[in-house]
Amino acid sequence: MTSFIYKQIRTQKSVAERLKEKRLNLNLSIEKISQLINISTKYLSALENGEYDKIPGEIYLKQWLKKYALLLELDPQELLRNYQKETKLQLNFSDYQGKTIFKPKKVLFYFTPKTFRNLIVGLIIFIFLFYLGWEVKKIIEPPILQIKEPKNFTVTTNNKIIIKGQSEPEVSLWINNQLVLASPYGDFQKEVELLPGLNTFQISAKKKYSQKNTIILSIIKTNDSSVNNKENKSSLSLINKIGSILT
Repeated sequence: MTSFIYKQIRTQKSVAERLKEKRLNLNLSIEKISQLINISTKYLSALENGEYDKIPGEIYLKQWLKKYALLLELDPQELLRNYQKETKLQLNFSDYQGKTIFKPKKVLFYFTPKTFRNLIVGLIIFIFLFYLGWEVKKIIEPPILQIKEPKNFTVTTNNKIIIKGQSEPEVSLWINNQLVLASPYGDFQKEVELLPGLNTFQISAKKKYSQKNTIILSIIKTNDSSVNNKENKSSLSLINKIGSILT
């Protein structure tokens, strides 16, 4: 009678089993390991249970597996090779079964009616706030103010001069704190008297709730007799040059 010799076939332990067995042999807790290598206990437990789908990504998985192996004095390269073999077998088996065992996490954006409604509401609010800000800016910003005649630092022998300018409709205008009437289109003019020497005029424009826009206009009046003097003529020419530079 032929006798059969039965041999026990040892199956190779998985990466997860080797990690857990080695940790228990070293009498280390998951919490202690977490403190030593700065990896969350949740991910350490996932490594020990072979729940690789709970790891945020392949790169993290390999790095943490290597750190864990080094701490437990296991060969990290061997564990990584075994991990690759296990993963490959799992993928082949999942293809055979028609379902995937290990899937990388994917973040999908679902464009639902609620999302569309929220986008529309957000867009309407943004347009309203932009329009409101624009209107407030128009209300409080200083109005446009231009002086057409005369030019700043004009030199004249006349006793009077007419100041002409342009602003915006419905603004209040002053020349040296005296109210000036403007046309419905913002045009204005005012005849002012001149004294010998430098005459300074402060022209201001302001809307109801806006800031004030102010322009300083300087006019130089000379006497008739001084114009005939050659020395004063040269002085007058110099003043005109300075005035053209400043303007």
